[in-house]
Amino acid sequence: MVTPRIASARLANRVLVLAMASLSIVGTAGGVRAWLVQDSGEGDRLADLMKAATGAAVADIGAGDGQWTKILSARVGPTGRVFATEVNQNLIKRLESTAASLGNVTVTQGSQDHNGLPADCCDAILLRLVYHHFTDPPAMQKELRRALRMGGLLAVVEFRPGRTAAPSGVPHDRGGHGIPPELLIKELNAHGFEVVTREDQWPGGRESYCVLFRKIDLPKSTGRSSLRHPVAR
Repeated sequence: MVTPRIASARLANRVLVLAMASLSIVGTAGGVRAWLVQDSGEGDRLADLMKAATGAAVADIGAGDGQWTKILSARVGPTGRVFATEVNQNLIKRLESTAASLGNVTVTQGSQDHNGLPADCCDAILLRLVYHHFTDPPAMQKELRRALRMGGLLAVVEFRPGRTAAPSGVPHDRGGHGIPPELLIKELNAHGFEVVTREDQWPGGRESYCVLFRKIDLPKSTGRSSLRHPVAR
């Protein structure tokens, strides 16, 4: 006989199994980053937005376990190049193992103020659930400009802040763990990135979104941005 208590336990276990099956966990500078991968077509959507075609040079910053790196690698082909960067040494080793089997992937180690990429190396750059972890956004914005060719594309996937606290050391104006799209756009606009398209409905839940930027010339009168961000402690 199946009692209500047993039925409830079975249901809870089934929910847990389904959740674990769809959960991908990778390291970041601050510890662990986790997200649900709900749409197997997200990688192709990102590659399309980034115009990752045969022969292109692209970067996956905060590449984690290489899930998106593999998709980009297939898109750019043997004449293209994918730069996969991470700050976590264990993940770098996993990326290097992946790169050895792909043939067109270069793995580099970054930090919170340097992305590890060569200058003017990329036609497009991907930041998937990475930007809100930056403890020094102006430094990384400068790094993105340095690595991206003029007119190059920057795809940023993020989520709106919820009730959880922001990672330690990030600017306190985020409003929690994540970053509002309006603030993301404001910061990158100020550093010479214009919005190409914004998608507020993105795989990963109703709080996820994607903004595609293009690198443009900075006004001569602007020079280096004076934006400074108080940080969360």
